Amino acid sequence: MTLKKDFILYRFEVLFLFVLLEVLLYDKLPLVQAIISIIEYAFIFACVVFNKRVGIMYLISFTLLSMGAWSYVTQETLPYNFWGLRLFGFSANVLFYIAISFYLFFSNRFRIRLYMQNSAGRFYIYFILYSFLIGLLFTILSKNYYDNFLKDFLVYLPFFFFLYLISFLSSDDTRLILKYGIALSIIAMLISYFTGQLFDYGAGNTFVLMNAFAFSIIFPIYFFKDLFKWTHLYFLIFSVLFLLIQGKVFIGSKSIILIIFLLVWVLTSSYKVFKYFLLISFFLILLIGPLITWISQNVDPDLVVSYKFNQIFSVFEIVDLELIALSNTSMGNIVAEAITIVKWISNNFGQFLIGKGFGGGLNDTTGYLATYVGPGAGYSEIDLSRDQFTRLHLPLFEVIVKAGFLGTLAYLWALVLLFREKNIFSFSFFMILMSVFSNSKEMILLSLVFNHLAMSFVNDKKTKSSLIVK
Repeated sequence: MTLKKDFILYRFEVLFLFVLLEVLLYDKLPLVQAIISIIEYAFIFACVVFNKRVGIMYLISFTLLSMGAWSYVTQETLPYNFWGLRLFGFSANVLFYIAISFYLFFSNRFRIRLYMQNSAGRFYIYFILYSFLIGLLFTILSKNYYDNFLKDFLVYLPFFFFLYLISFLSSDDTRLILKYGIALSIIAMLISYFTGQLFDYGAGNTFVLMNAFAFSIIFPIYFFKDLFKWTHLYFLIFSVLFLLIQGKVFIGSKSIILIIFLLVWVLTSSYKVFKYFLLISFFLILLIGPLITWISQNVDPDLVVSYKFNQIFSVFEIVDLELIALSNTSMGNIVAEAITIVKWISNNFGQFLIGKGFGGGLNDTTGYLATYVGPGAGYSEIDLSRDQFTRLHLPLFEVIVKAGFLGTLAYLWALVLLFREKNIFSFSFFMILMSVFSNSKEMILLSLVFNHLAMSFVNDKKTKSSLIVK
């Protein structure tokens, strides 16, 4: 008796159980965490064997719903959950993606049929391949450190396996992944709040647990309205508002930048609204000063959100960029990197034209980057001793240093094209590509999910999984 494919279904209840265990076992019972993680990987493999499409959907969902770097931001050791489990020092998650990809490649008779990429998707491919080749050359020539090259390579390696596995799915499949992912991410935050399972951002600031979805959905939640019934959408919106009012959602500098771009995107989304855009922008510029004063006088300065707002507004208040660069804040760190990059380009324009590739970094020619070295800071002690700062805070800086002039042009053009598309999937891809894609493999995966939906939306047709799966 053979097991029918229909017996293996993609179920909300299974994902809910996964999320519940992720929250309840957060930062405790490592042995139980490890056992459950092994069971979860075994479950996904069984699903893939009996139904490729459903197994891939579970794998992507578990990866994006798992509490990862966002929730373990200050932890010195990795957890044993689905995200953090290691095998021989390597991420079990990445190794599993590689193993599943090769299994499907061999079982599918060595056929590969990837869906056509848009300009943003092609940028990913160009950036990774170009940075790999240039980085490999400079590593062989002893210009880049081998371990830095390997770290960068491992961050971006999963991209091609993500791309291959997503090609098995239709737009309806990725739409369902996104629908369940958004709903369960907010439900996980509620469970985290009511059970007291919070992560510590330092100095006694605690927030609800966050997964890869959280950054992209908190503020644009309304614009995903087509995915949900109105009753469900209202529940999700009110849940987000409740958590925001309680001050338990972490809002960093990049979240505030997201809000600003979201407002601009909405204001420019139609001609009727665009007529008022310049007028509104004019008044916003005039109101920056009073807004800073109001926040400083009326918002608790101990709140992280107030702290982050003040960091951003300090750019407008303080003319001397050197003071900002040495302020030992996340915004100061970004300004420090920007100044260092400008100086690097002016002194090494030939190097900027070709970039440094994977493993390439900045020399601290200004002395600003040394301010941010240490535990929980932006860089490690070894970066300082080598005078090679390789992991930069904004994707734009990563692209400039690693892919050079042409890579930067391709990157900026991809952002422009995505922002011009007036659908929430393209905008979500835009925000990840602009602010966090270089931070983790989970953000790369989520951006590919958004891009898969964006292409089907723009082309007004579905990507058929039957192209490669019989």
